[in-house]
Amino acid sequence: MHDYFNKAEKYLADKKRLAWLIKSVEKKAEKNKAKIIAGWDDLKTLQRMLRASINGSYKQVPWLSLLMLVAGLLYFLNPLDLIPDFILTIGFIDDVTVIGMLVHSLNSDLKAFREWEQGLEDDLSSAT
Repeated sequence: MHDYFNKAEKYLADKKRLAWLIKSVEKKAEKNKAKIIAGWDDLKTLQRMLRASINGSYKQVPWLSLLMLVAGLLYFLNPLDLIPDFILTIGFIDDVTVIGMLVHSLNSDLKAFREWEQGLEDDLSSAT
């Protein structure tokens, strides 16, 4: 996992690489939705939180949390991780487990982000 943190640091220093990461995770997630359904909502929230952090609209995610998030998404993208993705029925178990561990580790960050998102939705609905 140490290697993923080193790569994550490099990604955090480059917004283009981060944008590529988000797009790549979205593509892989959509393609394999049925295999990762258990972690689907959490994965989508993690992607939104990273995107909002990158574009500067949400600035409350600590650097260590961003590092963990990017490392986890890099793991998700790797088709030859602990359990290779091509192994039918079990290839995504480790990926969903990593997403679950991220959600657990970033619980307070995710809660604050969801509240921030809800506040945006409330502002939009009250403006119309």
